[in-house]
Amino acid sequence: MQKRGFRIAYYYHQPDTSTFRYRVQNMVDVVNAYDPEMSAGWFWKEDQRYLSMIVDSADVIVLCRACYNHVIEEIIQRARRGKKPIIFDVDDLVFDVAYVDMIIDTLDEPYREDQVWNKWFAYVGRLARTLQLCDRAIVTNARLGAVLQASCGKPCSIVPNFLNAAQMQISSAILNEKQNSHYGYKGPIYIGYFSGSPSHTKDFACVVDAIRTLLKHDDRLMLRTVGYLEPERWMSDFKDRLEHHDFQDYVNLQRLIGSTEVNLIPLQDNIFTNCKSELKYFEAAIVGTVSVASPTYVYSSVIEDGVDGLLSNGHAWENRIRAALDSLDTPAYGIMANQAAEKAENLYGWHRQLDTIRAALLSPTGTAGS
Repeated sequence: MQKRGFRIAYYYHQPDTSTFRYRVQNMVDVVNAYDPEMSAGWFWKEDQRYLSMIVDSADVIVLCRACYNHVIEEIIQRARRGKKPIIFDVDDLVFDVAYVDMIIDTLDEPYREDQVWNKWFAYVGRLARTLQLCDRAIVTNARLGAVLQASCGKPCSIVPNFLNAAQMQISSAILNEKQNSHYGYKGPIYIGYFSGSPSHTKDFACVVDAIRTLLKHDDRLMLRTVGYLEPERWMSDFKDRLEHHDFQDYVNLQRLIGSTEVNLIPLQDNIFTNCKSELKYFEAAIVGTVSVASPTYVYSSVIEDGVDGLLSNGHAWENRIRAALDSLDTPAYGIMANQAAEKAENLYGWHRQLDTIRAALLSPTGTAGS
């Protein structure tokens, strides 16, 4: 963090494979790789004994999805004394208790249990407190930014989630192989659902009937799932057509997505899901896999229907997945996959993000419109 003149310190509660990677590690990597004037580093709750050194050495503090506690209070107070800007970074609508009931419903948590309400009100309330104490915010998309500004009135900037160098390297090799084979497929055709977390049960339920019908009428099809989902719950009569993988590291995840013909991104339609980022699209697009997605805010914004992916309303999933499958035997699939890969590289490649990150870190008034 100290190797250049202007220094950014990112805080997250612990390193992990989701929010930390996209909102902290990727940001640090871009700044350190491409900015000759700025340097960045990250720290976490176990670095508490070094807080004074870290905060005093930094010019900007970014608190990423940080629940308020004594450590956050110490960071904020020390930064205030040094007149250093404090920015709150968040990638989900989890900073306003007015939305807790929607969060619980969307994630299919047992709403009759008090401990669920206690957990979510405590979590969201602590995030809201940290946000309240920060000077401004960074979010993943304009819809989330608009909700945040309406909730607290803070200036807000947008830095999207994006692909890191390792993801792009492995994805480039996968894409080149598929392009050289003209997107030919051998053996079964895979429809994929990559859940990533245990919270997508109701999202997957949106496409179950369509998948069952397609499996019934096309013996070539297999359903590939990755993560915490248990597809047998809905498809016990198709056990021989299911391929499930446990949670994967992000490099092996790209390999699995790359060997899948159709990537499914179903989402319920509410404020919470419309604030989610588009990472499920670009993780598939960069390896030349065509996605069929719900038309939430980010997916309808990034996907040009029929050009670099497909959009599907609730009643149309069977037809839209079938359209993607039918294109496999024509040049249309390869054209769509190539368009998606080019868009993912241009919009979500790590080497394209420095200007956006700099603007978010340095602009005291934010860069996101409401």
